[in-house]
Amino acid sequence: MTTTQSQHTHRTGQLKALTILLITTTLIISSCTFDNEEVFFGNNLGCDTLDMSYTTHIVPIMETACNSCHLPSFPQGSVNTADYDGLSAVAASGSLVGSVWHMPGYSPMPFAQPQLDSCSMKRIAAWVNQGYPDN
Repeated sequence: MTTTQSQHTHRTGQLKALTILLITTTLIISSCTFDNEEVFFGNNLGCDTLDMSYTTHIVPIMETACNSCHLPSFPQGSVNTADYDGLSAVAASGSLVGSVWHMPGYSPMPFAQPQLDSCSMKRIAAWVNQGYPDN
């Protein structure tokens, strides 16, 4: 084999290796996609936690996730989430945030159900941190 043929064979090998590397890198990078907007854009996408309102933000969460078990007429665990007085007592004790965030030492809520979505949990925590206003 002549020197020119040897250089050509070496260069061809380098080009093949570079091509394989570029294709592999492109496939790896393009496979890193997010189907979950919350993961891709962060946890605050569309989740306003400023100036939480009991009526506007908290009541709908309680109606959807809590009130079926925690009504005043028969409150499971002696916890009433269906009115401000009942919910504010749970908020003041720390149990509301501890339970919905599934913190150690608290009963995870909703019971035997998936954890609330992160926006609902953040809104509850923000409402409690803002002094659980009755507004």
